[in-house]
Amino acid sequence: MVADTSGVPVETSCVSAQKKRNHSIVPWLLAPVLLGVAYVLSYAPVVKLKEPHSGNRLGAYLFPIDGSELPVYRPVDYLIDETPLREPLLMWADLWSVRETFEFASALRGFPGYQLDVF
Repeated sequence: MVADTSGVPVETSCVSAQKKRNHSIVPWLLAPVLLGVAYVLSYAPVVKLKEPHSGNRLGAYLFPIDGSELPVYRPVDYLIDETPLREPLLMWADLWSVRETFEFASALRGFPGYQLDVF
């Protein structure tokens, strides 16, 4: 085994440098995934904050909160309408008491004449 000027064997220093590189890349790979999950899961709490706070939910049915009012969440509307993530996302919405709002908005988006307002 050959030692470098610091007295550490070369093979050991190469292996430890490789381990350091592997550990430093993990946060960069994990961060976008965690941000994406946080984005999707933030939809229900935001809708809950924007809903009328009265006991009358008629406003939520007449003017459901969806991607037309919150354009940044249109991709999440797509996940709810078109992917197998519908049920898990609706269960998450149920925890925030906005499941009916999500289901009604999804049903409206299913009508052929329904179009999102374009800003």
